[in-house]
Amino acid sequence: HECYEKGDFAAQESLRYIKQHLAEAVATCVDAAQHEFDPAKIKSRLEAAVFGRHFLKEPPDTARFVETCKNCRICLQLRASPYEIPITVQQLEKLGVVGTITRLAQRHHHLLAYRLGAWVGAPCDRVLFHWACERLRAARGAPITDQQLCAEILDKFKDTPGVGFAEVACVAAEMHRPHLATMLVDHEPRTSAQIQVLLQLAREGSDDSHYMMLRLAMERTAQSWDPDLLNNTLTAALGGDPCGRDATLQTFVKLLQEGQHDMQVLDDLLAATLAKGKQFDRCRSLHEQMGRSQVVAQTAVAQALQKQEADERKRWLRVARDMFKQAEGPASLDAEFCADATAAEVELLQAQIALDEKWPSATSRFSGRSLVDTLCRLIEVGEILEADNLHSKMKMSDRRYWRIKVRALADSGKFEDLNMLATHRTSPIGYEPIVEAFLKHGR
Repeated sequence: HECYEKGDFAAQESLRYIKQHLAEAVATCVDAAQHEFDPAKIKSRLEAAVFGRHFLKEPPDTARFVETCKNCRICLQLRASPYEIPITVQQLEKLGVVGTITRLAQRHHHLLAYRLGAWVGAPCDRVLFHWACERLRAARGAPITDQQLCAEILDKFKDTPGVGFAEVACVAAEMHRPHLATMLVDHEPRTSAQIQVLLQLAREGSDDSHYMMLRLAMERTAQSWDPDLLNNTLTAALGGDPCGRDATLQTFVKLLQEGQHDMQVLDDLLAATLAKGKQFDRCRSLHEQMGRSQVVAQTAVAQALQKQEADERKRWLRVARDMFKQAEGPASLDAEFCADATAAEVELLQAQIALDEKWPSATSRFSGRSLVDTLCRLIEVGEILEADNLHSKMKMSDRRYWRIKVRALADSGKFEDLNMLATHRTSPIGYEPIVEAFLKHGR
């Protein structure tokens, strides 16, 4: 090739001499270029390889030649001033282009790293992220506003979709720039990353910052409807497990009152979690602070049904009845019905307590049973008069009571009493149910 460049006719003779090994000679020139440090020698080796390729019988594979040219160019650029990194092609291949870009960014050569990544088609998001973090650290204490920093970072990130603004926002928070962190989080495409950063800022910031970040996190979580995010945000807002001892409602309720409609899903989730965990006192406190008197009464009813002692259950039912009576507004009619139903339940429980005291040796207690079960139990033990009095006291209709009485007498085998009931009294339900009861039991 040198002879050819000088116009020497000996070039043809030299080419004919190595013609049988020409492909190997071309490959050797490419390999030799990878081991050179002098740019002139690298260029000479590669030009010789190009010259020899023209005389090959079969077209060679160009991928290796192109890759060598690319690696040599990168190495020459890194070896030059001001970088002066004495890297070889073998080291570059071992490290990889992405690894080289990362190390350039760590040495604060962000422009070269970005251009190198763009030239070879490698992702540059980590370079931009590293640059943004270093830019924020360098701006600490400098007379530059959050708006200026945000505009500068957005300008650099505009051609790189999918870059993580959340991580940059965390660094901004570490540099005591919470407002800048909030501005950067607004551009984060991943909702989960947004909320995680906001919760972190809420934990680490001052009281005012904590309140603002927590409100933003709750609003965006409510909009996402993601179950994991909802539970994580709820736990963070309460300062612990909703059913645990460390949980506090004050801040959470205050935020709910400010944006009640936007955060309704969090409100419902907390109420359901407390109800499932049988934290009735805390659940009732939540509804009281949110001004839901009817739901407070419903919680009291649920709490009453969990009580094993009849006196405790009666006390909580009375509390629920009084709360239902205090309900106002469009739901007052429903509350009135609930108050009457609760009062009836209290009256039934009082009657059951009296029956338990009257028959303490009964095989099963009356307290806690429904009205129908109580009537059936009284008829089974032969206290039909007590059942009649309870039916009258609870204002049960005659038709319904007769059906219960017929079924209970038949199931307990009291067919003589059933026969007397059918022959000596007028049935408000007709005599067909009585006949069917006899036939059902083979009588």
